[in-house]
Amino acid sequence: MLVADDDPLVRRTLVAALDAAPGMVVDGVVCDGEAAIAAVLENPPDVVVMDVDMPVVDGITATLRLRQASPSVRVLVIAPSDDVELALLSLRAGASGFLAKDVASAGLARAIVGVSRGEAAISRALVLRMFERVRRAPFHGTGMRPVHSDLTGREWHVLDLLCDGAEPDAIAGRLGVSPETVRTHVANVRAKLGADSVEEAVAIGRRQRSGDAGVDAQPPLDELALRRVLNLGLGARP
Repeated sequence: MLVADDDPLVRRTLVAALDAAPGMVVDGVVCDGEAAIAAVLENPPDVVVMDVDMPVVDGITATLRLRQASPSVRVLVIAPSDDVELALLSLRAGASGFLAKDVASAGLARAIVGVSRGEAAISRALVLRMFERVRRAPFHGTGMRPVHSDLTGREWHVLDLLCDGAEPDAIAGRLGVSPETVRTHVANVRAKLGADSVEEAVAIGRRQRSGDAGVDAQPPLDELALRRVLNLGLGARP
């Protein structure tokens, strides 16, 4: 098993909890998404416990790249909170599960065992919120994030919040990062989209999400498809 998290305290806590669990062996620890990709390509583990917000390459982008390069490796994404948008992005990227970091050690261990067996790992409370999110999603991909884009998953998340009218400080609070980190993401978004202002970036983002800019949009997940993806009843129950 590989643990990928940029917070030293979280890494130590995760490793200690997993080492104490029967049958758990932590083969490696890395602190960013790029290092996680390199470690998996060199020595593929059964499961990667992937922090969603890391430097160099964020956890969602790293998950997508890992699943493309090594489909047999299963990824469990962990985040500061049960964020529905991040959960959906993680699953679309190929993750087998999504859990908040405050999950109990026993729950995390059960989740990893389930993921290693090909099961899903996600809390039932989050599943219900995801169902509501899916029911409200427009049909035919309208408003969904493009799959093919130069923006990372985290940059799309920041852009989505900007499209909703959120200010950088509010976005920082929502994502659990510093305002400086958000401003860096915004600058990267503007540069990649060729936008001269935040307002122009928002306009371009809305066009791309709706498929009007020639970018493939991710089709929405209906409830039946989501049930298949989550493999309900087989995953962990933290």
